[in-house]
Amino acid sequence: MAARLAVRVGKPYVLTHYGTEIWHYEGGDARFQRFNRDARHVTFYSRALLERAQALAVPLRASSVVYPPVADAFRPLSAEERSAVRRRLAPGAGALLVNVKRLHPLADQATLLRAFAVVRRQRTDAVLLVAGMGEMEGPLKAQAAALSLGEAVRFLGLVPNEEVAALQGGADLFVLSSVLEATPTVAL
Repeated sequence: MAARLAVRVGKPYVLTHYGTEIWHYEGGDARFQRFNRDARHVTFYSRALLERAQALAVPLRASSVVYPPVADAFRPLSAEERSAVRRRLAPGAGALLVNVKRLHPLADQATLLRAFAVVRRQRTDAVLLVAGMGEMEGPLKAQAAALSLGEAVRFLGLVPNEEVAALQGGADLFVLSSVLEATPTVAL
């Protein structure tokens, strides 16, 4: 809509591609082609996204890669801060794993749960915190129950960004099981 409005009033616009719209683009969408062609500049969140657009012959007048910024809250925690986060979110956890992602088939937390069940056989003190929500929540909870993971897996729902920073800072391991990613800012 913004691109259409800009064209209508004769103003230049910059278009940014975060990932999904390029990875799932099959070509042939005239509007998509036109919005990219008419943009004064098109930015991409990664070199891979730009290369994908070029491979698909998306018309680009000018383009560049602009990596997403990372908020200051995402920093290593002091030992005291880290202990406080772990006590609050996973008391008694020996190994704390964290996954932050929308609960969607492409995020593939189902594979993560199967892998975590294997980990638990060796590390009975391991805890997995899953932050996110989406259409796979019910099936993933059922899978965790079927794998007898009990309290070892905790589904946190939607977590504010400040809390995501604390989760990641308190974790021993951040796990991202997606089958398709462009530039996952949560990993950055």
